[in-house]
Amino acid sequence: MTTTQRVLRNASLLGASQVLTKSIVFVSYMILARLLGDLGFGEMSFGLSYGALFTVLASMGIETTVIRDIAQQRHPVQLLVSRAVTLRLLLTVIAFVIAIAGSFIFGYSSHLRIVIFLFGVAVMQDAYARLLFGVFRAQQQMQYEAVINLVNKGAVLAGLVLALALHAGIYAVGITYIAANSVLLLLAFIVLKRRFVVPTLRWDVPGWRSLLRESFPFATIVVLGTISFRIDTVMLEAMKGAVVVGWYGAPYRIIEMLGFIPDAVGSALMPAVASLYVNERWKVAGGVRQSIRFLVFIGIGLAAGGCMLSGELLGLALGPGFAPSAPAFQILVWAMVFIFVEFITITTMTAIHLQNQLILLSAVGVAVNVSLNFLLIPRYSLMGASVVTVITEALNAGLGLYFICRSLRERLVSRDLLVYVAAGGVACAVMYWLKAPAGWVAAGAAGAAVYAAAAFLLRGIRDEDVAVLKQFVKRRDGGVAK
Repeated sequence: MTTTQRVLRNASLLGASQVLTKSIVFVSYMILARLLGDLGFGEMSFGLSYGALFTVLASMGIETTVIRDIAQQRHPVQLLVSRAVTLRLLLTVIAFVIAIAGSFIFGYSSHLRIVIFLFGVAVMQDAYARLLFGVFRAQQQMQYEAVINLVNKGAVLAGLVLALALHAGIYAVGITYIAANSVLLLLAFIVLKRRFVVPTLRWDVPGWRSLLRESFPFATIVVLGTISFRIDTVMLEAMKGAVVVGWYGAPYRIIEMLGFIPDAVGSALMPAVASLYVNERWKVAGGVRQSIRFLVFIGIGLAAGGCMLSGELLGLALGPGFAPSAPAFQILVWAMVFIFVEFITITTMTAIHLQNQLILLSAVGVAVNVSLNFLLIPRYSLMGASVVTVITEALNAGLGLYFICRSLRERLVSRDLLVYVAAGGVACAVMYWLKAPAGWVAAGAAGAAVYAAAAFLLRGIRDEDVAVLKQFVKRRDGGVAK
């Protein structure tokens, strides 16, 4: 099986499950928008972003180190996993205490402190589960993560339906997430012990020191990346209030939800690239190039539809109370294209040991993001934050591609990407012309068909792409999926 086929197989396992998972998440957001309103949704978004900023103190890049080292067989699996789960538990407790102390230092109201407490617990539970999933991914066994995530999101949805029926508030939502993530953690531990390795909690300061030393570059990257990804929400809350955060956070969460697409590809790509980089380095560029082409094709198609149909899509998903979110959504969807590419560049740079360059990239992104947000949010509010997000993600994706190309001495950007841009422009024009006379649903369907047809006619979709897909399906039917 080629690198592309192996990545496609594992990505499909995660992707198929996450289509179901994210469909459930989408329904959950519909319920949350109606249950909490723009103010409550803004408070929830703030609580999640605040918790995520402190969660990086617990993650410290350990998950990434575990995936890479298991894939490259650098340490005994049982020893590495035991060190990691114990150290992460200790760091999580410390990070949570600091987060709660910070809520007092920053002078938040008692109501917001409770929100921070509830959603901080939920975020840190989820982050700890990602460490356990890292072991599954390192062994290229994605099916366990897929099923567990599906159960988790189903539990969240059930809890939110109950909360809606009882007319509960944001505290009940936070408790729902904590309960569902407790199930997530329990199932992840059970699978880890029964299928992979039995970790033990051990006080191993020398081992922790070694793990942290190896993880430090990744920790720096995670800290900078999380600041870049979450700081706009915290700054909006401080400068404009929770209602504006709700208007910004609602479309942002939808775009974040679509991150399952590059996450599935990147998660499957990393162990494959890490393994190939040791023995068959010449194969790395091909897998990365194909992944970028696929994700840019998907990303531009989604961005075109989201931009032209923003008002209708948000009205359907979130209700009329979030109408002010539509202009921001029209801008933010284009950041999604660069975010898709960024998933691949970060994954690849991690796998081929470009940590220092990744730190530089992340630092530049944070500096640009924070500086521009300070300049634009006071005057342009959520629209300014949206523009800054697009600029930051474009910069990060471009720098990542530059560093990878220089390291591999291969060109990763092909003319196909320009073809997808042209096809996306045609699709936007079709949707613009058809939306008024035919309705937004028909316009969206026509735009999708035109986009795919234009990409094919302009040779952006090649015969070998179709051949790889057919061979992959045939292989699954013949035994891989059995």
